[in-house]
Formats: sequence, structure tokens, C-alpha cells
Amino acid sequence: MSARPDRIQVWRKSMPRCSRCPLAPLCIPTGLGQDEIGPLDVEIDRRVRIRKGQPLFRQGDAHARIYAVRSGTLKAHRYIEDGREQTTGFRMQGDVLGLDSIDEPHHVSTATALEDSEICALPGARASADHARPALIERQLLRLASREIRRDDAVRFTLSAMSAEGRVAWFLLSLSERFTARGYSGVEFNLRMTRDDIGRYLGIQLETVSRSLSRFTNEGWVAIAHRRVRLLDRDALGRIGAGAAPDNAAHAAAARAISPTAVLSASMFV
Repeated sequence: MSARPDRIQVWRKSMPRCSRCPLAPLCIPTGLGQDEIGPLDVEIDRRVRIRKGQPLFRQGDAHARIYAVRSGTLKAHRYIEDGREQTTGFRMQGDVLGLDSIDEPHHVSTATALEDSEICALPGARASADHARPALIERQLLRLASREIRRDDAVRFTLSAMSAEGRVAWFLLSLSERFTARGYSGVEFNLRMTRDDIGRYLGIQLETVSRSLSRFTNEGWVAIAHRRVRLLDRDALGRIGAGAAPDNAAHAAAARAISPTAVLSASMFV
């Protein structure tokens, strides 16, 4: 089935079930017992497929649903008052979208597909006022929204203490660990986002991202072919992220202290 570039495809039959989904530990059911996931099978009422470059929703759209990424990658971004675009995150399998607007009538950001993606959707709080959503699910959504706030705060704090090169190194290691958590290779993977997207997320210029990746390649820490990245020296990248020279073993503890693992475990899984 084909779709116009400005339309998304919606299915309401053959819905995936949270209770049978291998992504459940990373997604909306995270932390719930198997006997508590059942109500989500009822709430997930549609599946959405979007093409690369299509928005799932736009900043200012009515906030009607909460979305969970079943496959693919999306960029979360928004436009600030002076018209500049700010990338706020990259959502992969198991990640949830729309939580930043859970108490708002309209979306405060835009979600755009970086590759063909499939999304599960459940009614948002305002869209479901005509029926009583199980209290367990309401609590879980609030818990996930709180987790997202803690995660974003932890990432902002971590990046504020890093050099520009350190931010790029941290970003690569963060992606590596996210791929590993989903059962993919954390050593070699594709960058679905552009270098400009990365710069907008890290708060640095496109040219700085390119220079950093070129240095990492010249030093033999990474190998890059187009958007395919292979991590060759994770320890060196970790030390750069900690603000240390890559051959200074004395700073290894500092590298671990602000590694993606430390940030994510402190903010996403509590």
C-alpha cells in the first residue's frame, strides 16, 4: 500500500500487543508486571506507518495521542521564539513520544521520521475523556513523563560540563548503548540523523561536529563511511567525553562518571 508524502498510514486491525512485544521492557510497560500489561493491549488502538521525512505530529497540533516507536527512528524538535530549530532528542524502538505535552492541549514539539517507521498509538488524556482509562495506565504515563524530565535534565547537565568534542564522543557512545539495549550491534551502526541534527541536539555548530568526527577518524578511534560508524576505541572516546587526554589513564574514573551508562541508568531506569 502506498501513501502520499503528506499522509500517514493508519491500521486498526492486527494490532501489536504489549503483552507479547519484545520491546515491552523499554517501552510504555517498563516496570510493570506481566499481569499488569493486559490493559495496554486494549488501549493501544492503532498502528501508524510514516515515511522518511514525514511528521508524526507538528508543534501546535492538538495533543490527541501518546506514541511508542515500534520500528524506525524519529527526531523530536521544536522552533523557539526567534525561529531557530532546536533538536530535543532522537527516538528509537521502545521510546515514547508525546509525553512532553501530556498536560497541554497542543504538542509543544514536532516529531519527524528519519527513516520509514512504525508507531503504536494510544489515546492521550484529553482524547480519552469519554471513557475511564485504567488508573494503572494513568500512573504509568505520569511515571514515564517524570522519567523523561529526569533524563533530559541529566543529559543537559552532563553536556554542559563537556567540551564540543566531548559532546560528540558522548553522543556516539550514547547511541552505541541504546543500540545494544535493543539487541543490535553497539560497535557498528548507521547514523540516521544528519550532522546538522546532531549539532542542534548537542548545542554546537555543524562544522564542529564534522571537525570532531574527522579528528576521531584520524586518531583511529572511529571509522566512518558515509553514515556508517564503527567504534574502534571506546575508552578513548570516553576519556574525551570526560575532558581528558585519551592517553591519560588517570582520568578513566572521570570518564566513567559521566558516561552514557551513568547518565541513562541514573535517569531513565528508576
